[in-house]
Amino acid sequence: MDGLPKKMDFGPLIGRFIEVLRISKYQVHYFLNDDKTNIHIEIGSTIIFISSDGKVTRIEDFREGGGLLCSLLGLTIKNASRREDGGLILDFSSDNRLEVPNETSK
Repeated sequence: MDGLPKKMDFGPLIGRFIEVLRISKYQVHYFLNDDKTNIHIEIGSTIIFISSDGKVTRIEDFREGGGLLCSLLGLTIKNASRREDGGLILDFSSDNRLEVPNETSK
């Protein structure tokens, strides 16, 4: 599988902020503020968190990485794009970055 479409429009994500986070054993759900359209991001794979100082943390167990994932609450998405492997990149107002690799491409 190629992941996200190469010409995907990420415009609806820009300027939205993370309003609610739900973590389960195998999934993370980010719900964005819904003043425009109801959008949520569901992740069921590895998450790469890159802090504003460049520290890279690979999160495979959401119970252990929950603190970093919660640190995005209330932050605005300033850019969204597709990773080369078809995964997702989200850049936040805090200069933190969240990447979700396309693990189906392996």
